[in-house]
Amino acid sequence: MAADGLFLPGYGARASAYARGLPAGWRAVQPPPLRRTRGSVRALAAWATALVRAQPAPVGLAGHSTGGALAVIAAATVPDRVTGLVLFSPAGLPLPSPYGRSTRQAIANTLRGRYAPLEVAASLGDLLTAPRAGLRLARRVETLDLTDAMTLVRRSGIPVTVVAATTDALVPPAHSRRVADLLGAEYRELDVPGGHTWMYRRWERFRREFEAASSRSS
Repeated sequence: MAADGLFLPGYGARASAYARGLPAGWRAVQPPPLRRTRGSVRALAAWATALVRAQPAPVGLAGHSTGGALAVIAAATVPDRVTGLVLFSPAGLPLPSPYGRSTRQAIANTLRGRYAPLEVAASLGDLLTAPRAGLRLARRVETLDLTDAMTLVRRSGIPVTVVAATTDALVPPAHSRRVADLLGAEYRELDVPGGHTWMYRRWERFRREFEAASSRSS
């Protein structure tokens, strides 16, 4: 994978949160606000693809959850501009009713201080200014099926690594294994506490796993 890469955050998360766990040469990029995209996956995918096209050279792409799905779409659209993919518990196939679990997990993580206050305020501000768009996006991600895009990525020969957590109830390991199969990806499953956002309590572990995945997806 190229030394420089772009990381796409998960639903409702701030790019700045992941920045503390990225390997050298990687940059976390904040998606446009909900009020601009109106909760459209298509709009977010167009943004991600334009971002890749705007780079001076082909880049690595990585993402968590929704960000992983956007990375897959961009790679399928402009495969010649993507040198590899690293996906942490990626969305992209229908999910098992995540709303209650996702909300409870977000509240618990906030109370435990895993999110910086400014990051929480920014995320809440985005959701509160466009609540319908936020709900629309959540529902769309829940039913997203990127089987065709994943098949295109596999056929393109782009190297991919998928990393999952055994404790993840929002994007279960079985889901991530299926994504890895469709992508022809290297698959790694971590036995770590913390569920879908395990990295928020283990940024050093996240960085090590990211670095290892980057070396495999090259």
